[in-house]
Amino acid sequence: MTAMDFDFYKLQSAGNDLILTNYAGKDFPPDTDLSAIGRYVCRRDYGIGGNGLIAVKMLSPDSIVASFIDPSGGFPSTTSDAALCLSRYVFDSGVAGKNDFILSINGNDHKIGIIDSNNFRLSLGIPQNDQGTELIERPNLDYIRTIQAGSKDYPVSVIHIQKTGVVVFTEVCDISNLKNKADEILKTAEIDSSQRLIFATVNSREELEVHIRNSRGDDFSSSCAIAAAASVVNGFLDRNASIIHKSGEYYFQWLQPSNEIFITGSSDYVYSGSMFIDFED
Repeated sequence: MTAMDFDFYKLQSAGNDLILTNYAGKDFPPDTDLSAIGRYVCRRDYGIGGNGLIAVKMLSPDSIVASFIDPSGGFPSTTSDAALCLSRYVFDSGVAGKNDFILSINGNDHKIGIIDSNNFRLSLGIPQNDQGTELIERPNLDYIRTIQAGSKDYPVSVIHIQKTGVVVFTEVCDISNLKNKADEILKTAEIDSSQRLIFATVNSREELEVHIRNSRGDDFSSSCAIAAAASVVNGFLDRNASIIHKSGEYYFQWLQPSNEIFITGSSDYVYSGSMFIDFED
């Protein structure tokens, strides 16, 4: 039986709500305990509720280290949203001062650029196509295939940025109808249902709207970057653009000649609190 007082902050970035707790200077729980704590506190029926738990292990100018646990108790390899939320906490703690800093989450190093007290810029690396080859914007290359679902054709691109996403280009659509469309598209295209399906609506050369199927536990910033990269290589979007997702917004940059993709996003505190948790391991 595990029982403890659990002090936490609730933060959100572009609608992705995460829980943060600080163990710096305390005994850091083993992974098995962190997994159980993550599952417990992320539950929306009796826990705090969230898309993941950030557990800070070290917090100093020389070493900012944390673990990120998803709602299932796993330690995901994609941690960009956690990095944005942790960056806000690090900045507010005064640890980083006004200088850019590096933080490590689940073994992934994120170089954080400080835009202001609420906006932070991080690299998502170099994008790849579905064959694992570096993605390059060229007029003579076709990254789209068409999938017919029901009576409609959908342009689709598969892009990898930290994870693989299947981008479906749609006109402005009813969000409540996305699940039915997603299931139909996945079945028709013979795509594994575990694949991340991302709906992208291009509003202009400078603005993209993104909806993510089954976003529970998802990393929103990398999914949005996947949709933006797919839009750029298909000639729909500029390399510098705004991405709208839920109630938030990211700023997307795909630099040349480095071919590196950056996302700038904000994070906000929702509330803070303390709860007593008592559960079996």
